[in-house]
Amino acid sequence: MKLDLQTVPFSRFGAYLAFSLMAERVGHPAGLYLRSVHGGHATYAGPALRFELLIDGQPAPFTVDASASVLNLVHPSGRVQICMPEPEHIRLRGQQAGLRISAPAGTFDYLFQVDEQHWQINHASWGTQFILTNLLGNWRMNSPWHGVRAEHLQVDFQPGPDGQFEAAIEEVETVWRPHGYPQSFDEAVETVMADFLSFRSAAPDLPEEYAEACDLAAYINWSSIVEPSGHLNWPAMLMSKNWMNSVWSWDHCFNAMALTYNRPVLAWDQIRVIFDMQDMYGELPDLVNDRSVVWNFVKPPIHGWTLSWMMERTNFIRKEQLHQMYGPLCRWTEWWFSYRDYDRDGIPQYHHGNDSGWDNATPFKVGVPLESPDLCAFLILQMETLARMAARLGNQEEAESWQRRSEQLLDKMLAHFWQDDHFVAMRSGDHLVADSESLFLYLPLILGKRLPLPVRRELIAGLTRPGRFLTPFGLATESPQSPDYQPDGYWRGPIWAPSTLLIVEGLAACGELDLARDIARRFCDMAARSGFAENFDALTGAGLRDRAYTWTASVFLVLGHEYLLKK
Repeated sequence: MKLDLQTVPFSRFGAYLAFSLMAERVGHPAGLYLRSVHGGHATYAGPALRFELLIDGQPAPFTVDASASVLNLVHPSGRVQICMPEPEHIRLRGQQAGLRISAPAGTFDYLFQVDEQHWQINHASWGTQFILTNLLGNWRMNSPWHGVRAEHLQVDFQPGPDGQFEAAIEEVETVWRPHGYPQSFDEAVETVMADFLSFRSAAPDLPEEYAEACDLAAYINWSSIVEPSGHLNWPAMLMSKNWMNSVWSWDHCFNAMALTYNRPVLAWDQIRVIFDMQDMYGELPDLVNDRSVVWNFVKPPIHGWTLSWMMERTNFIRKEQLHQMYGPLCRWTEWWFSYRDYDRDGIPQYHHGNDSGWDNATPFKVGVPLESPDLCAFLILQMETLARMAARLGNQEEAESWQRRSEQLLDKMLAHFWQDDHFVAMRSGDHLVADSESLFLYLPLILGKRLPLPVRRELIAGLTRPGRFLTPFGLATESPQSPDYQPDGYWRGPIWAPSTLLIVEGLAACGELDLARDIARRFCDMAARSGFAENFDALTGAGLRDRAYTWTASVFLVLGHEYLLKK
């Protein structure tokens, strides 16, 4: 497996550091950069330290050859190799070539010598520090002091008389404690590869034709996990180490699903990492990373559906786990009825498209708050899951109450949103109906046979009407026939992994297995060809936006295992 560092970062399980080939930005020429994902996409995702290969002490062009375990910078006269044997630890080796690490200095950035073998970079504008250790060869610092900062940051590693250099870089947040490097560079590479292969072996089985894509999906998920730090109490799979460097509170559910088969403890960690942040009222944050929690939005309550799916596929979720989650899931469910129903009609509402996960979907053109049938559908399933959990915990009275409330909400949802042959969404309060050709209004299919048969038939007919949503690559989020359709319109056209999985699962629950498999096949074929992008052009299948997105990799693994491998 070879990595394209223009789209997929070179990193490893646990690390907050990643290498990327980046285009030119203001103050940063194009090149290979070491980046940090501390603090999420809004603050710390930009380029920081530039890496250049040196021949005879001067920067020289190089090509990049990267695998899961080693990053090679190759020139006809020599090469530099980079490995990450530990999350905070980078090893460097040069053969007939040197390496320059540099960056323009921010307001308080500086570089100084600790002793003969160590230098320290305080990259304050980036929110982290580094210790550089010389293990073999020569090095030179060029970082003139300028009052409160360095003029610039630059360290050159040069080969010694034998033509080689070796060095190490350690990320430090607070205190650095010196230690040795007992592993050789080659042993470090073997350690990383063994760790990745162990993770890869635990991925769900898919048909052999997807083997290469499975390798990449496993790598993206493995390398996007960061170790516990700050607000993250458990190993957490970020959405990406490109730009979306946080955990959003519905994205994590899809990643947990892919880990459920053979990594149930890590899957459970993905669920807990968001619920650990639940507030006193029951709300879950929009996103969390190691340094921040965002409360301006929420995400849809798919957590009950997710937990039910997981319970059907692993024996790991026992009474201990049910006790951990039952109370928080109850509070999350009640929050919607207590704090998101301003007109008190018994139908919860989204305050913004971001709350639904479908940020700019066309139903929200009518205005907000918005009442939509998907939200009721998710809460119906969540209350069913709570009924199941309560029964397993021996609380039959609560189990019966949750089941009754689930059935009552189903009746209310159908009466409120079903008009003629389709579901509608409407503005809360005056109930003005949205004019929309969005796939969003088909998400209630997730209820399966809980929906009356005539409703199911009309939904499936509308979903599969020629030219409406189904393209050669899967389900467009806005009908290409719609005047609001945009090829790169985020939720106004492109194909997305979560909407695909929810609809496919809904079709299967309706008994439409052939159609479910067909859509799963289209999506998996597209992802295998175009990579694991945040979303895809519905008419060409080309990847759009972030190109190393974990929930896309996770949904690919789940769909391929559930619908293309199983008969």
